[in-house]
Amino acid sequence: MAVAGVPQGAPGGPGGPVAVADWPPVADDVLRGCMEAFAQAAQHRPAAGGSYPVRGVFTAAHQVVQVQAEGEVSSVAPAIGLRFAEWPVAPEPGDAVDIAGATYEVVDVQPDGQGGATAILKRAE
Repeated sequence: MAVAGVPQGAPGGPGGPVAVADWPPVADDVLRGCMEAFAQAAQHRPAAGGSYPVRGVFTAAHQVVQVQAEGEVSSVAPAIGLRFAEWPVAPEPGDAVDIAGATYEVVDVQPDGQGGATAILKRAE
């Protein structure tokens, strides 16, 4: 954020580092941009009731899971990255999310401390 009278490259000046007090709006701008570029439409259905159109960055990456003495197996670890400001109701474990043609249950929500979170999902039965 440029401040009148602040030299180029100084904290808060053009090309300078962002002061700690200025970080939350900068982080939110970055997160908003990521949502604009990568998010997919979804439907959030809280366990308490209701249904809300939302969006998030969905991934279903493969991960290796160690199975005691039997060795390793491959599994899918679905998750959705989200911006809390865009979700009318924050997701909680037990909620449902419809995205990418499937329904998932929220298993865990991991806030990032900057206004976003990763909701860990599992395919609903």
